[in-house]
Amino acid sequence: FVAVLGDLNSEDEATFVAEKMVESLCGEFVVGEYRLSVTPSIGVSIYPDDGVSTVQLLRNADMAMYRAKDAGRNRFEYYEASMNSKALQRLQVENDLRKAITQQQLMLYYQPKVNVLSGAVVGMEALLRWQHPQQGFISPAQFIPVAEESGLINEIGDWVLRQAVLQQRLWLSLGYQIVPVAVNMSARQFNQKDLVEKFVGIVREIGVPMNFIQLELTESMLMDIGVNSLEMMNRLNEAGFDLSLDDFGTGYSSLSRLKMLPMKSLKIDQSFVRDIATDENDKIIVNATAVLAHAMEMKVIAEGVETQVQLDFIRDSQCEEYQGYLFSRPVSAEEAVKFLQLKGELN
Repeated sequence: FVAVLGDLNSEDEATFVAEKMVESLCGEFVVGEYRLSVTPSIGVSIYPDDGVSTVQLLRNADMAMYRAKDAGRNRFEYYEASMNSKALQRLQVENDLRKAITQQQLMLYYQPKVNVLSGAVVGMEALLRWQHPQQGFISPAQFIPVAEESGLINEIGDWVLRQAVLQQRLWLSLGYQIVPVAVNMSARQFNQKDLVEKFVGIVREIGVPMNFIQLELTESMLMDIGVNSLEMMNRLNEAGFDLSLDDFGTGYSSLSRLKMLPMKSLKIDQSFVRDIATDENDKIIVNATAVLAHAMEMKVIAEGVETQVQLDFIRDSQCEEYQGYLFSRPVSAEEAVKFLQLKGELN
């Protein structure tokens, strides 16, 4: 929504109003049996410094609002002239991304999930990569936010799922014993009313058992989706998809909400794994998270394991699986096949 303030004597008055708006919108509110909260992001532009027309002022306030979102939300930002160049860069990324979808510049890499005790590969995560014809590989951290804001994430999400399932089907046809492959989901995808039907249709059309496809949702994503999304998660779970909570510990989801989710596994974010050899707080967090997840009957997966010391610690913490460079970086589908066994092959 837009708020128009007139007869301002100074910028401080706009700051005061913006602070009050953020404060009032941050409070919890009740919808049925749920307690919810929102994370407001406010952009401010001032006449005539930031524009002399309604169009200019709204456009510049909009850019400032996106800056507030990128800075973590629950805040406001004033428009700055430098935002124009960033907006142009973002538009270029969006235009190039539209071409990437149709010109087959996108691809999937696969990182194995490894059983902590046996060392066997028990799953993989499909990770999206963009090979730009001029710029080379572009980081997902650079293009995924643009895809979400522009709405392209729905089309890309469908493509990722379809490619992951097709790859599973190909491995099966070549005689390999496949393992579950996880794909990441975006909060924007949950706005699609036909999401469950579409996902089920893709998997059934290609002919892979539903339990060989996992869906990963980040903890911060749970704050962005509405009450209806819980019903959608339950429907995805009932359809046969295993749901996993990704990047646990980086968001602010409440335990009361977490216990309602039909999650089969929980992934401890790599930021907690990285320093467990030296940071006592990280050790405590990893141990406590494993205990919490097991109490809710969830499997625990540690991300970002790069050293034997880290692996030894997560083994002692009763984590069932891990991902990380200690075993393998994400690799192409052609390389990932080495992690699979042919049917009838002995362990």
